[in-house]
Amino acid sequence: MYAPHVDGIVLFYEDNMDNLLSGYDYLVVVETDRNAKWLLKKHYGIDMQEGIYKITRSGEKIVLTLT
Repeated sequence: MYAPHVDGIVLFYEDNMDNLLSGYDYLVVVETDRNAKWLLKKHYGIDMQEGIYKITRSGEKIVLTLT
């Protein structure tokens, strides 16, 4: 992930997830853990797995779609 316009994030913090993700077009998950899976299930209704997720907005809601 050494490329311009790419950031590496190790941990998600629940109180800032929408704000953090809304600044990106994609979320690339290279490794999952129990805490991250729980947070993404709770906030976005997805069963997180390794892969590339498109980040879009639907009104005020962030939507993650596995591509």
